[in-house]
Amino acid sequence: MFDELHTYILLKSKTPKECLEAAYYLRAYATYKKSDLTDEKQQLSALERFQEVISYYPKSKYAPYGITALGKLHRRLKNFGEAKGYLKVISDTYPAFSGLPEVMLELSRVYIQKEKIDLAIAVFEKLLANHPKSRFAPDSKLELGKEMYEANNFQASKKILIRLMKADPTMFYDSPDLLIYL
Repeated sequence: MFDELHTYILLKSKTPKECLEAAYYLRAYATYKKSDLTDEKQQLSALERFQEVISYYPKSKYAPYGITALGKLHRRLKNFGEAKGYLKVISDTYPAFSGLPEVMLELSRVYIQKEKIDLAIAVFEKLLANHPKSRFAPDSKLELGKEMYEANNFQASKKILIRLMKADPTMFYDSPDLLIYL
């Protein structure tokens, strides 16, 4: 598939612009999804693909997805400043983006890594207030409860984690942290 996409992209003079744009994004996304999270070289390759496509098509309807991927990749690579920058671009520029809950969760994780717990908590709370039914809400609640604990707000932590446990009792199996923090 990569060879087919690469060949397709190389023949750009014979390809309609819309198809070429989609091919570039598809190649970047496929590189990203195929990359091993533990292999820095593969992650850098995905990063390079997204940087390339965003530089070619900055106004693309796919740009928010590419910028989000850049933020996530930089966070994985521990480039927290760059990750924050890309994730903030999404939250500030694309407020209607369907991937905003995931972006907010990633941004909170960046703040945690940078030991800016108050900012992480604020973003978690905003995520949960604006996107309570998001598939990222349970993870956000768990991480918010843990960060409230770390910030010595034990009552708030306990309240959040007990509500999470009641809403989804299987969380115990998926996340032993829930019991530890409770």
